[in-house]
Amino acid sequence: MDQAGSIERLNAPAERKKKNKLNAAQIKQILEWVKVDSQLTTKAIRIKLENVFNIEMSKSTVHQEIKKLNYFYIKPRPKRFKQKQNISC
Repeated sequence: MDQAGSIERLNAPAERKKKNKLNAAQIKQILEWVKVDSQLTTKAIRIKLENVFNIEMSKSTVHQEIKKLNYFYIKPRPKRFKQKQNISC
């Protein structure tokens, strides 16, 4: 048996894969929102999707969609109180 052929059979056929809730125009709109305001949270994007397109999605699904667009959500971390401050004069 061919090893490449057996690996291809491990993938699910297209008809069994879950369909995306968002179309191309909606994904483009999310991309515009992120470009305009890079500080948007997944929760804020989810609320915008609900208000503008009337689509309900979980925060994790919104996060996955943003990840597919090669954008990443990085949480800001507060400074520790014992951390030395950089003072530039």
